[in-house]
Amino acid sequence: MTGRATEARRPRTLAFQLITRLAAVALLVIAVQSVLIAWREAADPVERIEGVLEKEIAVLSGYLEPDGQIRLPESLAQRYRDYPDDYAFAVFGPDTRIIAPINQHLIHTPPLTEDARLREWLTSREELRGPVWSSGRMVERGGTVYWIAAAMRDDPADLYLSVILDRLMEEIGVILLPLLLILLLATVWTVRGSLKPLQRAAAEAAAVDGRTEGARIAETRLPAEVHSLVRAVNGALERMDRSLAFQREFTANVAHELRTPLAILTLQLDTLPAGEATRRLKADAGGMVRLVEQLLKVAQLEALQFKPGDRVELGEVARDVTALLAPLAIRDGKELAFEDQEAGAVHGHADAIAAALRNLVENALRVSPPGATVTVRAGPGPRLSVADQGPGIPREIRERVFERFWTADRNGTSLGLGLFIVKKTMEAHEGGIGITDGEAGGAVFTLSFPRPPLPGPSLP
Repeated sequence: MTGRATEARRPRTLAFQLITRLAAVALLVIAVQSVLIAWREAADPVERIEGVLEKEIAVLSGYLEPDGQIRLPESLAQRYRDYPDDYAFAVFGPDTRIIAPINQHLIHTPPLTEDARLREWLTSREELRGPVWSSGRMVERGGTVYWIAAAMRDDPADLYLSVILDRLMEEIGVILLPLLLILLLATVWTVRGSLKPLQRAAAEAAAVDGRTEGARIAETRLPAEVHSLVRAVNGALERMDRSLAFQREFTANVAHELRTPLAILTLQLDTLPAGEATRRLKADAGGMVRLVEQLLKVAQLEALQFKPGDRVELGEVARDVTALLAPLAIRDGKELAFEDQEAGAVHGHADAIAAALRNLVENALRVSPPGATVTVRAGPGPRLSVADQGPGIPREIRERVFERFWTADRNGTSLGLGLFIVKKTMEAHEGGIGITDGEAGGAVFTLSFPRPPLPGPSLP
């Protein structure tokens, strides 16, 4: 439901808004032009009647046969039968003889002079119910010239509507509509081309993160209307860089300054007589040393950068970390096993990945009881996993264990930064970390890395 609501609130693009508004204007122009054409046709009765008769003669001409007969389809013939005092037609031969009349009482013989045969004609005659309008046209069939005459008094079948539709198709469908369509397509092409610099600037802004120092949006080839906005964004990015740099330097300096007094304190504790109080003091001092080291690691992660060509063999990293921490496991009466399942290489920073894996292994050794086995696996695929035999992690807190300074750990000695460092390391590598239940109890932490891109073909 939340995803749908977010999708519904997503703002429309500027291109979409411009195109829809231009389309609305085009539709408005078509509507206004249609009303004007209809009003013009309806306002002039003579022009309207002439248009109806002209179209009727064109229809009748299509059914004229060489013998002068007109055989209409039933749908058209029925109209003449339904309105005998309103519609009529006739065919005149070369000798002015009527050949095929329908409702002949409305037809009167036209002046078939030589000049009249070369033009259309329109006449009217007064009768009791009003004028009867008639028109004719010369049509040739089989080498014989015929005259087709059509007449009408009223228009009960509303034939003028089809005439208006013809006018609309002629003036709008043939001329105006294609022109508006061309203008709309040209506008779409122009708008999209004009917005490409904005899309490029948006892509550059989206690529900026806290680890990319000095990232700016290019101010070249931008419209003047947005140039000031991009300049303001670049100013904000510059201030963000200074702020982040100050925070990283401050954290690193504080941690560095604490290392010397903590080292002196540890040496002085070694001179105290053995006892429970001395043991607790040494444990507290050791915790402070680990905290300082982790603060330094967090500061380093904030500035972590690696080149596109930096590749890390996950199997080698896991093997080295296992060998480094094996003495610690032996000292505590535990076993540390390594399994190589062809993890392959990934794009990343070897030291940062090793530090993250070391955090997971140290935590696993800390929570596993004596005699237990902690297993480090490399693979299958671009992943590393650490399986312990401790009490496990309840599902309801699996997301919270990665929060900074979250101290509700499984044995009460965690400083709340180890798993946070692991999470930040995976974010820097665009990967992820997950927690599942182990087959023999305990928890399994898995680091998943994106697959590196396939190498392209070599150039000759």
